[in-house]
Amino acid sequence: MKNSKIKNVIKHNVEVGIRNKWFVILNILLFCVSVFSLNFQNILDFLEQNDISLESDKTIISVENNNLNVEEILSENIIAEGLDEELEIKKESGEITYTKDNIEENFIYLEITENDESIEAKIISKDAINTDYIDVIKESIIQAKNNFIAQKYNLDKEQIDLINKEPNIERVMLGLENEADDVLSIVNSVINYIIFFILIMLLSTTANQIVQEKSSKSIEYVLTCISAKEYLLSKVLSIIFIYLIQFVFTILYMLIGIYINSIIKMSTATIQGVGTSSSMLSLVNGKFLLYIGITLLFSLFTIFIINVIQAVLSSKTTNITEAGNTTIILLMLNLMLYIVTTFMISSYTAPSIIVYIISCIPIVSMYFIPSMIVLGQANIIQIIVATILLVISAPLVLKISAKYFKRGILNTESKLSKKKNEKENEKITDKLLKKEYAKTGYVLGLSVIIYIILSLGLSLLSNFLEEPLYNMLNGVISKNNVEVIMTSIVSVISLVVPYLFLRMYTKIEKTEEKEVKEKPSISFIYVLMGIPLITGIQIITSIILSKINVNYDVVDKLNLFDGSSVLSKILFFIQIAILPAIFEELYMRKGIVSYLKKYGKTFACITSTLIFACLHLNLSQSIFAFMLGLVFAYIVTKTNRIFPTMILHFVNNGLSALTLIFEDNLIVLGIIGFLYLILNALGLSFIVIALIYKIKRRRKEKMNEEKTNTEKNNILKIYRYMLTDYTFILAIITIIVLSIYSEKILTII
Repeated sequence: MKNSKIKNVIKHNVEVGIRNKWFVILNILLFCVSVFSLNFQNILDFLEQNDISLESDKTIISVENNNLNVEEILSENIIAEGLDEELEIKKESGEITYTKDNIEENFIYLEITENDESIEAKIISKDAINTDYIDVIKESIIQAKNNFIAQKYNLDKEQIDLINKEPNIERVMLGLENEADDVLSIVNSVINYIIFFILIMLLSTTANQIVQEKSSKSIEYVLTCISAKEYLLSKVLSIIFIYLIQFVFTILYMLIGIYINSIIKMSTATIQGVGTSSSMLSLVNGKFLLYIGITLLFSLFTIFIINVIQAVLSSKTTNITEAGNTTIILLMLNLMLYIVTTFMISSYTAPSIIVYIISCIPIVSMYFIPSMIVLGQANIIQIIVATILLVISAPLVLKISAKYFKRGILNTESKLSKKKNEKENEKITDKLLKKEYAKTGYVLGLSVIIYIILSLGLSLLSNFLEEPLYNMLNGVISKNNVEVIMTSIVSVISLVVPYLFLRMYTKIEKTEEKEVKEKPSISFIYVLMGIPLITGIQIITSIILSKINVNYDVVDKLNLFDGSSVLSKILFFIQIAILPAIFEELYMRKGIVSYLKKYGKTFACITSTLIFACLHLNLSQSIFAFMLGLVFAYIVTKTNRIFPTMILHFVNNGLSALTLIFEDNLIVLGIIGFLYLILNALGLSFIVIALIYKIKRRRKEKMNEEKTNTEKNNILKIYRYMLTDYTFILAIITIIVLSIYSEKILTII
């Protein structure tokens, strides 16, 4: 019983945290920054290709009249650097005193004076100067100085160049001499900043929630049902799940930025072929995986401990201001640890025994050990000791903190008045409908994001494991078959996990009325009627695609079938016909339709069909999937059974798979075509009978027309409120970007 309550508290807290407006604003900023930073060079290239200059006018460099010929040297260097279209040299005649009032924009005054030993220069401008301009001016002044010294001491140019030539000093660290380690160093710096800003958000959330619940005394009611320790555990685990979701979102932003980058490059024909996956995969090595794993593990436990401490400190406060001060204290502690890490961990000095001991202390280890892994200074004993101490400290801190937390909660000094509570309750009641529909968007959006992240992430992992797995099997199975097996496993996991996520919500929000399932015989009739509908959809889709000139076969384009052996044919049939029929139907129809049926069958059918079509990520398959999805969703809502759509899905995919497998065997193809023709004839006969029966009931359907219009209006309201949820919007953006990327790849192929 208690475990069920704790799960409900965690689920509620995660939903509130993710759908909080500040969480959404933070993620919008992260999304924009990620996409912009990964495509910054593309933006500059676009501006350059379209002759869009960021400089307003040509910059004039005025050189004071002197005997060193600086203007000639400067002019030559400007031409050599390709800046002649941006800079113009003007020789100053006469002495002019410039001030901020009389100096013009895009004007640089260069004053050169001679002394006994060398020359001096002054660069005067109204505002900051482009660094490229500064560099070329400084280089010209240095050359003028060299000419001055050469003339004074009768030195030739070679001697002057030899004196000024800087020695080549190369710093070699053999443990860091590859591209992956360079990238890892950058990733380490970025992740430290990301963790710090995530801590700001999470600690503030914990502090505010505790104070609000304490002020409204709702937390006292919760503590009558569960213990203080269980409440703390649920509160902190909620924060951990929010952190994990934020981690997933951050990965998604990077992926979207990378795919947009590839789309832009493919659109401008700046790349040949598609090599994104391989380039990303080349940076993945054991050290990189160890760093990511340790960072994630240590950050999770550290955030757990810090948020427990934050909850205890917040329980001692009486208002939001005091709680905010406790948050600042913990943030300053983490900032101090980050600064200490940068001073104590360096690539140029080996760490002392003191550093190794300090690095094993919980919380400190989150900053020290990942940085030491990047520099190759960490050792296995240090990592094991730090991990054990961190894992042990989490439950220990939770147990000790629970007592102080309960004392702080029960000793409250400030109470909200009953009238204020009543007003708050009225506001909450007014917003229930909007929140319910927005929550639906959150659940659907997160399920789609889970599917996409698992598909992309596991695909990358499977590519990394295919070669070792093939070598381990000693060539018993071909590389292509190993790839098919790994792809099938990825597909199954990617569909099962979001299905289970949806079922978790469907069980809780299931209506009290038990669904009435059609008899198996009636359900089988729906299967027969579905077969000619599939045939008709195939014909209509082929016509539409030929009209819009995107009629390509994805299986042929991507070389998904290799029929060189019997095993290859079996695996191909399982991959194309059996697995999608089972697991796509589980997610799309059993998961999504069952979850959405509480809002009406029409809404469930349309929404599940749209998601089913969009997740195919290319126009050719999406048009067919949309029409097919409508048929499948209608059958599920009519029969309340999943096996009819599984059979139809199997028939549709299986026919395509068998056609490829037996493309050279005309006898088998003839038998398959004959059986399919008979099934179409039977299905058409049942459709005719059903239409006749439907016409007889036409009058009754006219009576329900007003009810149908009301349902349509309600559907539009649901969609409108769903689009207020950030997670749902992020899922839509991801699908759009991946769809465009897929279309570009198929077009190139």
